[in-house]
Amino acid sequence: MKKPTLAFRLPKNKMHPHKVGNSIILTFNSNLFNSQDDIRLFEFADTQILSNSNLPFWNNNEDFTIWVRMTLDDGKLDPFFVGVSINCENAEGVTSHVKIVYP
Repeated sequence: MKKPTLAFRLPKNKMHPHKVGNSIILTFNSNLFNSQDDIRLFEFADTQILSNSNLPFWNNNEDFTIWVRMTLDDGKLDPFFVGVSINCENAEGVTSHVKIVYP
């Protein structure tokens, strides 16, 4: 894989509260923010895309754990979907929609 890009399409109604000074903002947190060089956020009406193409330690056939902090219990315990995409410069990408279900 040459320059892999990992992206998550997240529903904005699942953003979690985060205190900044005296204010509370809604946000997603992720270990994708560990490397800020190629981090991108794209804002849409109902979703936000979080992506990073600077993943220098991601080798072929190696497990890679990414976490995204969000609010799961927003008063509606309905299942929802998160889009996960992997692309790179030298191959066709793939997108999967992962269903998040409460136990």
